[in-house]
Amino acid sequence: MARKTHTSYEVTKRYQDKTYKRYTLNLRYDADQDIIDFIEEYKEKYGTTNIFRDALEMYMKSGVLD
Repeated sequence: MARKTHTSYEVTKRYQDKTYKRYTLNLRYDADQDIIDFIEEYKEKYGTTNIFRDALEMYMKSGVLD
């Protein structure tokens, strides 16, 4: 019998649900255009997740919320 060469959608979904927390973000073209432009410029090179992770880590370390 031939060996299965792909992971089923269900298995992949279970793994992602167990491993990752997902957030949805809505940005307005009129109010957030500078953020949108920055993300669009760098998302191919760094990835959207890394852009947000790095920005939030810098923000948290800055102590702005303390």
